[in-house]
Amino acid sequence: MRQQNHKNTFLKTIPFTSIFVEALKQSSMWVSSNYIDGNSQFQGKLLLKVDSQWESVQLNLHPEKLYRKGVGSDDYTSYCQLQACFLKKFTHFDPTMPNYRYGIRLQFGQQLSHLLCENSDVFKKWFQFLRRFCIMDKFARKYKVLGKIKQCDPVFGQCLFSCVRVQDAEYHVVKVIDKNVITAGQKQNLYRELSNLRKLSQTQICYIVEVFEDEQSVYILYEYYLGIDLRTYIKESQIYQMAEQSSQGLDEKLVADILYGVLQAIQHMHSKGVFHRDIKMENLFIPEKKRLPFVVLGNFCYSETTDSTQYKKCGTPGFVAPEIFRSKNYTSKVDLFSLGIIFYLLVYGKLPFEGKDQEEILRSNEKCDIDFKFEKKICKKISISGMDLLKGLLNKEPIKRLSAAQALNHHWFIKMGTRNQRNQYLQVQRGKSLSTIIENSVDITQSYYQSNSQLYQSTKEDDKLDRVEKEFIKGSLYDKLLYFNSIQYQPSKIRRIQQST
Repeated sequence: MRQQNHKNTFLKTIPFTSIFVEALKQSSMWVSSNYIDGNSQFQGKLLLKVDSQWESVQLNLHPEKLYRKGVGSDDYTSYCQLQACFLKKFTHFDPTMPNYRYGIRLQFGQQLSHLLCENSDVFKKWFQFLRRFCIMDKFARKYKVLGKIKQCDPVFGQCLFSCVRVQDAEYHVVKVIDKNVITAGQKQNLYRELSNLRKLSQTQICYIVEVFEDEQSVYILYEYYLGIDLRTYIKESQIYQMAEQSSQGLDEKLVADILYGVLQAIQHMHSKGVFHRDIKMENLFIPEKKRLPFVVLGNFCYSETTDSTQYKKCGTPGFVAPEIFRSKNYTSKVDLFSLGIIFYLLVYGKLPFEGKDQEEILRSNEKCDIDFKFEKKICKKISISGMDLLKGLLNKEPIKRLSAAQALNHHWFIKMGTRNQRNQYLQVQRGKSLSTIIENSVDITQSYYQSNSQLYQSTKEDDKLDRVEKEFIKGSLYDKLLYFNSIQYQPSKIRRIQQST
């Protein structure tokens, strides 16, 4: 009787079709393919049920797809779209296969695929990975909703709640979406957001935990990153007011630390083929148990992938890159321009594009005439190298604008000692000469200076800054080597590290 009960559970299917099946626009669970991309998460051999028979297959798990090798083939010949698959586990009883008791079931519409794992450890690994990329059911049994959160989702409005997992009392944020009122456009936005977030795994990017669905609603679980957004934090903590009263102003190193963390998140995002398209102060969150400079990048509802060349115009007035107004053929560098606007806000305490209403701000944003000579600064002691990075991020021309990798490699972060970057350089660059390290650092080579000479036009504020720093930027490579030898890197330590490796 016990075996029969398990058998009934094994055969039970979810009676409705996921809304994500419609977004995929495909009828078959497994699709023929001879291509596999480079974002593999996990792989191994499992038993797959094919025509009532169990066959050993090699599977390769990706954020969106589960690839499988063909029988007698070294190539992955088909894949399953995981975003539209329900995930269930079951216990398998068969006297002829005593080791294969742990089962995983995938359901696409009313089509099923059953997998068997040879032991509990293998099962736990596969199930842990799959639950983030598939759809789960029975949300109400596994989580308890605590209350509504004040923050609004940009697309779906007031739909965010705090909740706790019954199993381990772990807190999460859940986005609850009513399937009866969601439009076709919102379905596409939701599908794109989930698809992009599942590719990302970085400490300063909003992390998607699980997705649940029932007949009425979709539930998207995020890490409990909520605290306060950066704009509200600055307003409530009166950082700007205190900085104005101080002779030093806002600490330059604090600004560098904030930007460096966001740049790391952007670089990770771009390396996975995703860009945000709506980076602004309201989408940077300071978690409750953290404090500046730690911020988390969230709200990926307008995110896109870099595998296309045509994109819609989107973004927040005042933060939009100028090329978005001119063409649909823009690149991921629009995120760097938006980050440059945040940098400008932290330095000057105001947006570079102002107006009485949204239309006036948009017109100013499109012209992109930025005043870097505005004398009233919040960050009063911003260095020349800091201003150099700001101008590099806010360059009108995307081809001349810094990428995330170039910005992270900027010498301002080395000077500020941001996030122990100097130590990271020593570890990453082991075995390379000091001159090679310096030549690889953005903005300090003569060739870069000559091609971007407009970035170095002096201002009244520049004249007050340290003369040594000016010479460092415009000096010869030999002078820079001497500077780094005497102050920055302590070559004797480098030699000891190289000798010990």
